[in-house]
Amino acid sequence: MVTEYMAYRLLQGYRINRDIKQALNSFDFYIFPVVNPDGFVYTQTTNRMWRKNRQTQKGTACVGRDLNRNWDVHWNQTGAASTKPCRPTYKGLKPLDAPETRALAAELKAIKQQQGLRLFVDWHAFGQLVMYPYGHSCDKKLPPFSAASWLAGELAEAMTAVHGTRYRAGTACGLLYPTSGDSADYAFEVLGADYAYAVELRPGVGGRGGFRLPEGQILATAEEAWGGIRHVLKLIHH
Repeated sequence: MVTEYMAYRLLQGYRINRDIKQALNSFDFYIFPVVNPDGFVYTQTTNRMWRKNRQTQKGTACVGRDLNRNWDVHWNQTGAASTKPCRPTYKGLKPLDAPETRALAAELKAIKQQQGLRLFVDWHAFGQLVMYPYGHSCDKKLPPFSAASWLAGELAEAMTAVHGTRYRAGTACGLLYPTSGDSADYAFEVLGADYAYAVELRPGVGGRGGFRLPEGQILATAEEAWGGIRHVLKLIHH
């Protein structure tokens, strides 16, 4: 719903808001509301907490790959993804062997080649975190005062300002744990996106509902995300 809300606000605001009009006149927006279609359907019909896609594999009855461990970047990192097909964070047999990640990678590569890739955001739940590279290693860090880390702080502050819900910025590995083969590292390292983030939405760690966010908080969460993106669009335009 967060990504759909953003699309709505962009479309609705073009004729009435100067900042939104400037953003749409300056950038192309590619919004993918659902990147795991068969997994999403499975959450609606069978297992609400299902994480992976529904891809089968020879030699095992276990189903699915974790699409955020399947990208072709530091894919074979020990301890940062599971090698066991039954685990929720199973990385697959090889990078991009999930059709979803393969298609997304091809689309992002084409966008990068045609016009460049300014900002990439992968929206997740939960934790109220704005995470920048690197995810695969806690030892590898961006240079001090890098533009990517600075903008992450701006995004977190702008999201916090909407409703007072605190968001924190930091490296993906530092705020959570090592994650290999993830989308933000791929967009940043392989494709050369200027800014690449994974954002964990409401609730915060230990907050009520966990992945099952109460329905009454959905709109406020979308408003926070939109407030953050609207702010950083003005910053990266200049």
